Parts: sequence; structure tokens; C-alpha cells
Amino acid sequence: MPRPRVLLISYAVVAAVHVLALAVGVRPLATSTGALLMPLLAGYLVSVSPRPFHRMVRLVLGALTLFWLGDLLMETSRSLEGDALY
Repeated sequence: MPRPRVLLISYAVVAAVHVLALAVGVRPLATSTGALLMPLLAGYLVSVSPRPFHRMVRLVLGALTLFWLGDLLMETSRSLEGDALY
């Protein structure tokens, strides 16, 4: 199976597990799967984009990285809850 397809299928599986973990209330699983979503999506984007990367691809990768960092900070922060972190 080509690498882009593996990454996309992995993203879909992790996203489904993440949504189910949120629905059932398994917080540790939801946190760990949430941390995997953006890197998988960024990996897929890198694998399907031609080199050298177009400016839009670099911007989207930067946005995914910032989203991922913000999500990790929100999930791991003990001092602020929910939207107060933003």
C-alpha cells in the first residue's frame, strides 16, 4: 500500500477512535488519540505534496503545527479549563 494511503487510513482510524473515546468518556484515550491526529494529517499532506513545497502547503503545515501545539497545551494544562486557555 502506498504511504499516502496508509497515512490517510491511519488518520481515519485514529479519528474514529478519538470520537468514540470522547462519546464514551474515556479521557486518557481521547487525549492520546487527539495528540496523534494533526501529525498524521500533516504527514499525509507532506506525502502527497510535490517538492519543493508550495507556499500554501507550508502555511497549512504551520497551521497544523500550531493547532497541534495548542491542542496539546489545552489537554495537558491543569491551571486553565476549556476556552480560558485560549
